[in-house]
Amino acid sequence: MTRTAFLLARFAEEENRIRAFMDSPTFPRGTVVRRHWAIQLADCEAKRQIVRQVSIIEWGGYAVRDFILDALSKPYANHPDFDPAW
Repeated sequence: MTRTAFLLARFAEEENRIRAFMDSPTFPRGTVVRRHWAIQLADCEAKRQIVRQVSIIEWGGYAVRDFILDALSKPYANHPDFDPAW
């Protein structure tokens, strides 16, 4: 698994968990709470767009791409599919 595939899979998992929670009967219906979770969904999409863009840009060197992907990978370091060699 590539680091890009790993990150996209984690973002999809997060989005699925958020959507399942928002669709559950126990989800609080207040405007502030709904806005918070809508921001979380937007965050998943924003990170997905970042990963896709840095993966296709020709950088001439990998320092910037690696920095961005490393930063986005850090929160998932304890995930079983995480590869420290990335």
